[in-house]
Amino acid sequence: MPDQFMGRYTSLGLLGKGSMGQVWLAHPLGQPDKRLVVKIMHPAVASQPRFRQLFEREIQSMAKLKHPYIVQLLDFSSNDPHGPSLVMEFVPGVTLEALLDQQMRLSVGHVGLLLGYLCHALEAAHAIGIVHRDLKPANLMVVGAGTLEESVKVMDFGLAQLAGKPHITAERLAGAEQLSASGTPSYICPESLRGDEVDPRADIYSIGVMLYEMLTGQLPFPYTDVNRILRAHLNEKPMPLAVAGARDVPPAVEAVINMCLAKFAVERPQTAREVATRFSEALGLDIWEAARPEGTPEPTAAMPTPKPAIVERNAIVHQIDAWMPERIAVVKLRGFLEDLGGKVTASEPGLLKMRLGTPAASQSGRINIKQVKKEHPPVEIELRMEKPDPRDNRLSVTAVFRPFTDPVLFQMPDWRNRCQFLYKELQSYLMAR
Repeated sequence: MPDQFMGRYTSLGLLGKGSMGQVWLAHPLGQPDKRLVVKIMHPAVASQPRFRQLFEREIQSMAKLKHPYIVQLLDFSSNDPHGPSLVMEFVPGVTLEALLDQQMRLSVGHVGLLLGYLCHALEAAHAIGIVHRDLKPANLMVVGAGTLEESVKVMDFGLAQLAGKPHITAERLAGAEQLSASGTPSYICPESLRGDEVDPRADIYSIGVMLYEMLTGQLPFPYTDVNRILRAHLNEKPMPLAVAGARDVPPAVEAVINMCLAKFAVERPQTAREVATRFSEALGLDIWEAARPEGTPEPTAAMPTPKPAIVERNAIVHQIDAWMPERIAVVKLRGFLEDLGGKVTASEPGLLKMRLGTPAASQSGRINIKQVKKEHPPVEIELRMEKPDPRDNRLSVTAVFRPFTDPVLFQMPDWRNRCQFLYKELQSYLMAR
């Protein structure tokens, strides 16, 4: 058993293991009465080529999530001897999974209150572009179960992705990246299995699965074969609640659950707040207000803050709005690179860098301006990409054109003309305006 983590935390014992790694109970050095949780990534996961990007993305996601109903990230290390580590607050309680094992079914009113807490947490996460992608009873900690202070903490945003920052990798542009679906088979949304875009409405589907399970004591697709479960998510409807043993559930509540379980995201409630509103109307109890964190005011719509224009020396900047799903943008950018002889030099969530043109270098290693071909002067293009609303297909792209060798190129008319040509081509490929 490890004695310490990151040189700052003393181990108190193993809490559990999962596909991503091990979870340990610990306390900070010199604070034996304080408890926290250390998550150590599994070596098989940490050794994957894209792990560091995914690990850093997880840290970025969790660091933004400061909410009473979400487990808080406290510290991290990417180079601890035991493996990449996350330190999170310790939450005493029982998982919803364990609670269901004990009680089998929960009353409609109890389910509604738990749903209210969950919807508050997800509304906060979705507001900053974070999708959980693996919601299930094992990832929900019920705090103070059975008491008047009962509430929920959402755990393990390890599969969370910044939905507002498209991640277009070199592998995707080369067509070599295989389709993969993140999530637990019994709770995964159909669009993830189809390879479609995944946005906050994926979590709404998982809510529907959990509501069905909490009220009936069984999953909507209670099969043992994984492939059959996945096919059911794509093609089958769950049996009515009464047939599954829940005859005391109002039809209006069942209608909300079926809406959450719609096969296509556009047919579901569009936000976690809408789920809470619809369930409240069906139940006759305002679960959103009942679960509101103490001292938290009702959010008001804020005027959008205009993005400041990017001004950069020795660079040409253009703003592009493309209306297409991310997977189509990948195909279009792949065509742009192939047709114009470019290559990807870097990629991370929300950022793609590419180079076009080959500089002619002198013996000193500096570019020989006289030998630069007028039709192909070297250009670096940096694409900064955002989805202002993860629920629609608008892709906001800031394209920055730079010389990636000698800055003097910026003053050359041929180079600037080349940038204008590439901008027009990029617009055309992205069918942008």
